[in-house]
Amino acid sequence: MVCAISPVCSHTENIAFAECDSKLLREMSLLGIKAKVVGKSINYLGYETIPVSFSYTDLIRFYEQNKYLISKQSLLEETTFDKNYTFV
Repeated sequence: MVCAISPVCSHTENIAFAECDSKLLREMSLLGIKAKVVGKSINYLGYETIPVSFSYTDLIRFYEQNKYLISKQSLLEETTFDKNYTFV
């Protein structure tokens, strides 16, 4: 999860959009990852799927608390992106 959100946490104005299974969204909330619902949920393959957005401020606390879990710090430091956006 830390690797997935590191691009969003690289700049204070970044935002990620995703469709999350409602059960995953509940678990992420328990981990302290906040999401904003941006649309109506749909039933996809038998599961409720919810469109959400994650901003820098929604993710940075979780990122800072857990980035030590990445054994290669270079993965976090050397990651560069051509554009100021990412898809999670």
